[in-house]
Amino acid sequence: MKKLAFIAFIMILLLPLLTACQSQAEAPMPIAAGTYTLGTHNFTAPDDLFATPGGITYAANVFGVNSSGETEPNPWPPVESVTTTLWGGLDTITVEYRAHIESPAGQIRNNIFWITRATRFENNNLVLYQSAKPDGIELTWAAGGGLPGTLMAILMINISPQVLPGEYMFRIIIEIDGQQYDSVPCTINVIE
Repeated sequence: MKKLAFIAFIMILLLPLLTACQSQAEAPMPIAAGTYTLGTHNFTAPDDLFATPGGITYAANVFGVNSSGETEPNPWPPVESVTTTLWGGLDTITVEYRAHIESPAGQIRNNIFWITRATRFENNNLVLYQSAKPDGIELTWAAGGGLPGTLMAILMINISPQVLPGEYMFRIIIEIDGQQYDSVPCTINVIE
């Protein structure tokens, strides 16, 4: 009986410490605002950004025409995105983005987030948060233009040259007009 009382006493003392550490690790961190760069026709990566009449897209998803009027070959396969629905209180949003990105260290990768909702956005105040901060991977984001009724954010992922090969996972939390929605997972697979 004394052993059980002692164990219960220790648990009562440790419980606040354990829950404090857990809530601190899970607290979302705002992602710093930055600026993105639109490419010209001298693309170096498939996810370089390119402006089209429908909005900004990836270089790999654009087929251009050179000054002679000939179609330029696209050296990359299309950049694939996933679409998911997120719950946020009384409504939902649909988010299209890249859930998995593969890259060598020392690169900057772009991840375009297209966000739509059945009802209009009130003030279009968009903020992105991250659930964890992998060492050596810095995130910044910037808002961009898109089709009417659509919000767009570009997440720039700066992978330090010192990052070792492996998978680095975090979650992106979306906040619109003060309403936080569920998060989406993002995995960066750093390759050699």
